[in-house]
Amino acid sequence: MSHTVAVFDAGGVLFKDKVHVIAVRDPKVENVVCHVSYIERGLNPLSDPSGSSVSCSRVGPISFKSNKIDLSSRGEEVFSQRQNLLFKELKIRRCYDRSSHSLAYISYSDRMLLGDKQNRGDRFKTSISTVPLAEHEVPY
Repeated sequence: MSHTVAVFDAGGVLFKDKVHVIAVRDPKVENVVCHVSYIERGLNPLSDPSGSSVSCSRVGPISFKSNKIDLSSRGEEVFSQRQNLLFKELKIRRCYDRSSHSLAYISYSDRMLLGDKQNRGDRFKTSISTVPLAEHEVPY
């Protein structure tokens, strides 16, 4: 469902921060791939920042593998990856926008350690990418 595209150093003097780029395929929408980037801290993996970026595109004709696509405003989670041992997960959620007939993919971090005042603002950073659908590509 996902694979690593790139990992490279992003800074740091003794302990290098690393940028990870992964490719994620939507398990219910064929031919949509999302590329996600995030940072891993070299010194303390428990202090990894929560920001991520996502960009999604069609890589062929879109078809729906299941008629169970969640069309509600809540959407559905299509990917989740633990970022450290206890406190954080990187997630991607798909929502359907009826008015523009497109799929919206949102990346965000789900930090379980809510009392961390230093990183409280990072907990809510998100990134979004959309994939427009053709008229005949109906998600229901």
